[in-house]
Amino acid sequence: MIEEFEEPGGDFRAGSMIQNSFDVQIPPDGMHTLNVRRNQLQWFVKFQMEIPRLPDFVNEYELDVLPALYRRQHAP
Repeated sequence: MIEEFEEPGGDFRAGSMIQNSFDVQIPPDGMHTLNVRRNQLQWFVKFQMEIPRLPDFVNEYELDVLPALYRRQHAP
């Protein structure tokens, strides 16, 4: 795990929407996505929400980090 954000709970009514945004950055010593015959490096964003009296909500999304984007963000 590279970074984690936690938000306090609250009272919400049926139909309420939760909206928030967070900035995350590939670490300077990190690497782009890699998928070759014997090695893989994958990046994921995982959302988890604990809701009383209901199953936890968990969703995971894979990110495709391109080498060109990585070099541009971390150029000396």
